[in-house]
Amino acid sequence: MAESSVLFIYQPNYPEYTTGGELFLNEVYKYFKSVKKEVYIIGNRNDNNSRLKKIVSGFRMFRLVKGDSVIICTNNECLHFYLPLLFRKIFFHNVKIYLIIHHLIQSLSHKKLLNYLETAFIRKTDFQLTISEATKAELVNRKILSDNIKVVNPGTDIIPHNAERLKNQILFVGNIEERKGLHVVIRALSIIKNQDYRLIIVGDFKRDKKYTDRIKKMIDQYKLGEKIFFKGKISDEELIKLYSESEIFIFSSELEGYGLSLIDAMKCGLAVIASDISSTKEIVTDGIDGILYKKDDYEMLAEKLNMLMTDSDLRNMLAENSLKRSKSFNSWNETCKLVYEAFTEAMI
Repeated sequence: MAESSVLFIYQPNYPEYTTGGELFLNEVYKYFKSVKKEVYIIGNRNDNNSRLKKIVSGFRMFRLVKGDSVIICTNNECLHFYLPLLFRKIFFHNVKIYLIIHHLIQSLSHKKLLNYLETAFIRKTDFQLTISEATKAELVNRKILSDNIKVVNPGTDIIPHNAERLKNQILFVGNIEERKGLHVVIRALSIIKNQDYRLIIVGDFKRDKKYTDRIKKMIDQYKLGEKIFFKGKISDEELIKLYSESEIFIFSSELEGYGLSLIDAMKCGLAVIASDISSTKEIVTDGIDGILYKKDDYEMLAEKLNMLMTDSDLRNMLAENSLKRSKSFNSWNETCKLVYEAFTEAMI
């Protein structure tokens, strides 16, 4: 990477993270800082409080990064940085934007203006890479980018504890928001509620209060309160303990760029069951190192969960194979090295 270029990574919550995208940027920052001096984190979490603050903060960031500079961010910052990019030729000649695209906002959004803005922003940035073949395919199919976009999968460095598995303990890890599909999991568990199981839910449930309230009402409606436990946001050490002692991991997302919690679960040797979205199929081979079910089909999910809980041979086979599969996953160092090389090549 050109020594003259200064890199600024937009991650307002650093060193904390609440999404896989923020974790990815944290790891990129740590690696880049180890190989290049002029690398900085920028952003203030208060910038995200309103649309106006996002736009104002975008201009402020561009003013901050004077000289030959690159801002690294995700497509989620389209509202922050699109207008500064439009004015770049007049005011910000030497500032470039490099994107790491996890998944597209427009995949779930029905807001035409936002979807247009995201597309225009991605096209106007100077370099883009994505984290999965699934997201690459969507970018190409929507005619946003050509098919030469580079793919770099996320990494995992998780090391499981040597813990005894708790019979039929099911683990869900993800922020409590609709696209994560937790409502499908609750409906499925209501069908097999006579089974002896417990579901542990790990994730920030303050991001979408309306959806969290809906989930809690469903739990009450189906009388599952004694089987389902909310842990909220916990430390990495606590999370590793849960991965290590659980038997089954459930990944129910309706949309995901890749699935960091899924590869962490496989690295910890859990039997995994996942929705059959495109990105999941890159990770799990159905019936070999995990089980796939049709997205949103809670009856099929109930059937597969019941099968996993009652067939210990199947569960053990899937767990063993998921551990074998995980040996092919990148470490974070490998992922960040690939990102660094891609960005370096783009800057030549």
